[in-house]
Amino acid sequence: MIQAGRIVSVWRYPVKSMAGERVASADLTTLGVHADRTWAVRDVEHATTTGAKKLPGLLWCTARYPHTPPADAGPGHAPEVIIGFPDGREISSSDPG
Repeated sequence: MIQAGRIVSVWRYPVKSMAGERVASADLTTLGVHADRTWAVRDVEHATTTGAKKLPGLLWCTARYPHTPPADAGPGHAPEVIIGFPDGREISSSDPG
């Protein structure tokens, strides 16, 4: 058997355009890594999602799940996510307001 490559690390990106989290293992589906990019930043003014092309500062933020995402995580069932900012502050998607 010819070795084509070697997996050194596995990463999951909970929020589109934000830095992700290194994981010990991940379930793969036909859509990719389970719970990858479950969240996106919403542009309320234009009623669309947006990313780093329009908001390059998103690339300086981090996103991680505080718990293992459930099997039904995905559109309509996004699990809690923690967003980290460059100044060290963190907020949770479950924080009020």
